[in-house]
Amino acid sequence: MFLFTDGSRLSNADAVAGAGWYGHWGAWKQESACGHLCLPKHEVFDAEATAAYEGLKAAFDSAQAPYTQNVYILLDNQEVAQQLQGSPRGSSQHTILAFQEAANAWPTRSLRCQAIQPGQVHVQWIPGHAGIAGNEQADEQAKKGARSTPQTNTPPARYGWAHRTLKEEFWRRFQAFWAENAPQQYQDLSIGLDKQPHELSLPRATLGRLLAAWSGHGDFAQYHERFGHEDTKLECSCGRPKTPHHFYYCWKGHKASPQPWGSRQVDEILRSKSGTRDLHEWLQRSHFYRTICSAH
Repeated sequence: MFLFTDGSRLSNADAVAGAGWYGHWGAWKQESACGHLCLPKHEVFDAEATAAYEGLKAAFDSAQAPYTQNVYILLDNQEVAQQLQGSPRGSSQHTILAFQEAANAWPTRSLRCQAIQPGQVHVQWIPGHAGIAGNEQADEQAKKGARSTPQTNTPPARYGWAHRTLKEEFWRRFQAFWAENAPQQYQDLSIGLDKQPHELSLPRATLGRLLAAWSGHGDFAQYHERFGHEDTKLECSCGRPKTPHHFYYCWKGHKASPQPWGSRQVDEILRSKSGTRDLHEWLQRSHFYRTICSAH
């Protein structure tokens, strides 16, 4: 018996998952098991694991079970396939252990015809969306499950769902906190939050200069005066005080290398991806902080 299993999750606010399975038997591919399940507060991983377990239970109850030697569980999630055959970790551990217990019980099933060898349950990964008919059937069942009405005795929330929900809630609250409590320098530059900040791709030296310009903590006259640094140089070699934005206005910097930002204002240079990239390239050409506005 070949049993295809799959999981799916809606992309709406509820993010309900669905488990689906489809099995066929014999050379003529007679349908032997088909079904789906609605799984609120589950991730796709959890739905995949549940589909494998519920599909195997359906194989036990199928009319072909007494005449079936081996059951082949075919799914397109490599991580679930590995955990079904090994030590479960993370989410859905109880479901995976229940699957393994059921798989171990297959050879000793009570309804097996005496002429049929005990057989085994085999788990095999297959590529998804590759035109495999059984996989497409299981995928359709999983989507039906996600769109269907949950049962009254729905399984409890899974760890994977709780973990994702907690991360999303933390991010939402952090964004609200930042909107109210961001330092004034960051507010003036309209620097928000990004899970993958583009500036982290900058070389370390440029990133340091950028963060100093954002925060005002660096080799700047006001910073040195604030903390009483007496052995520091407060002016650029051009004669003007060092400030976070001085690189933008320094005439010696202009002379050393034409600045590439055209009509863009300094705040756009410091916050936009193209601006920070141009800043890095200009610093490399002009050697601004090494020869023109150095610390010593």
